Amino acid sequence: MVPLLAGQSVLTATLERAPPDDGYSLSGGGVFSEQVWGVPMSVVIEDSGATAAGGHDHKAPPTDEVDRPRVLSPMPDTIGAMNDFDDEALALLRQLTGNPNSGFRDGQLESIRTVVRERGRALVVQRTGWGKSAVYLIATAMLRAQGYGPTIIVSPLLALMRNQLAMADALGINARTVNSSNRDDWDETFAEIEDGTVDLLLISPERLNNPRFRTDVMPDLLRTIGLLVIDEVHCISDWGHDFRPDYRRLEQLVGALAPNIPILGTTATANDRVIADVVSQLGHDLQVFRGTLERDSLSLQVIDMPDRAERMAWLAD
Repeated sequence: MVPLLAGQSVLTATLERAPPDDGYSLSGGGVFSEQVWGVPMSVVIEDSGATAAGGHDHKAPPTDEVDRPRVLSPMPDTIGAMNDFDDEALALLRQLTGNPNSGFRDGQLESIRTVVRERGRALVVQRTGWGKSAVYLIATAMLRAQGYGPTIIVSPLLALMRNQLAMADALGINARTVNSSNRDDWDETFAEIEDGTVDLLLISPERLNNPRFRTDVMPDLLRTIGLLVIDEVHCISDWGHDFRPDYRRLEQLVGALAPNIPILGTTATANDRVIADVVSQLGHDLQVFRGTLERDSLSLQVIDMPDRAERMAWLAD
């Protein structure tokens, strides 16, 4: 609730976010303050002719009839809010690594800001070992602390899931997994999801498309989900057509999400064609954070051995 000036009277008005085509619902009009993606901003309503007398709400016209509120300028405490956000994220990184001197790599904090503060969509293409899992684990911890729902991580490999479960535990994140190796635990996990006590759910694309999961669990998750993460997101393009067809079906899940649900795709394997394919399926508003895929710990060597016998001898040695 914020004060608005209407003539000589000080009124009280509220602004409620609505779906993209439904406009805004408000009482009164004028200049007001609001938390925009967690950052206080000064905003003006163009159509301020509505009155709040009697407490009646006025439904603003859809976006094709009048512009949405436009952001004018950050309020004085915006920088402080941004610093608080960055400090919180850094503290979580150091808790995750167990190193009080840890710092973010280029692109990590920016990716976290995109999905947490901006509630946007991001694609992170970075080498193995860069710290992509740190991005979505820290984002999960921050979103849950703000009262948002659980994170769903779609991951293709059991070995990756086990590693991510151990890392989540370091941040106090209650993480669960649903895969072919733990069928006996499914009922307990589904009950925890229904109770809202699961912070992070790791699931394979095949289990996500399982009829029982779609019927019994998915409806609740779609209503409460705080963040969708697609790990090894290149599988949508490279494997989705044949080897892992259930990855291709993730486009349907993305389409079922509300537009303000953040999505994060991560991979170390994506050329320009794959990136373009992923963007077309996850949304053209996807912010791409792409770094070098070179790893100092790896080296390539070429040995010229034109003779087959020589090659076989070298392999045997």
